[in-house]
Amino acid sequence: MLGEYQHTEGLLDKLQKITQENGRIKKGYEERAEIITNTLSHSLGIEIVDGQIVKYGELKQSLEELIQKKKLETLLRVYEEEYTESLKNQIAAKEELAKNQGTLGQFQEEYNAVLRDKVAWSKQDYLSQEQREALNAKYSGGITDLLAAEQALSEKIQVQRGVVEERKATLESMNTTVGNYEYALSAAASGGVEEMDKAILAMTGQLQLAEASNQYILEQQMEDFNNAYQEAANSVENGSMEITQAD
Repeated sequence: MLGEYQHTEGLLDKLQKITQENGRIKKGYEERAEIITNTLSHSLGIEIVDGQIVKYGELKQSLEELIQKKKLETLLRVYEEEYTESLKNQIAAKEELAKNQGTLGQFQEEYNAVLRDKVAWSKQDYLSQEQREALNAKYSGGITDLLAAEQALSEKIQVQRGVVEERKATLESMNTTVGNYEYALSAAASGGVEEMDKAILAMTGQLQLAEASNQYILEQQMEDFNNAYQEAANSVENGSMEITQAD
């Protein structure tokens, strides 16, 4: 599939170099143009009349759609396993995140309770006898125990927040993988060049929303994509599915 896409793209590039914008074949390149168009005619109906490629604009559009579709099909093959795994693990990832968020909430409640005890400890003269006895029983080592409990819970909260952020990042990555892949499937089915371009950029981590981009950024994204795509496509040829996706 990779070789076929590159071959078609190469033929289109050669054809554009020997034709004018209106499809008129440059003088001296008639035979070469006929060879190229004959090669491409297996997938597209191409006709040359009096040195002019018929419906040249439509032909170029059809070839561009064909090339982008082959690129997208290659990427769909590359990311199929990652998509399947992400889809399978989404529910478990959501449950794991909810569980860790619950643990964080529990630690926060315990920490707030210790802070209330800390305030009460500083105002024991205003407490009832029963309240003072309960407070001292809870922290038999006095203020040292209370401060130690505060520190321990503060550290637990800090660690648990890190765990929650990791779980969020994992779930977000899965959601992105699934969303991009399914968007790409839809784009490949529709065959629109613009939609396929978006899908290709999204799958290779190069997509930035157009409303937040200027022309330079979009051009840079296309350059970055070409590098990322080549790496992904090469992995198919080499039998490797290890694809590093950009954050």
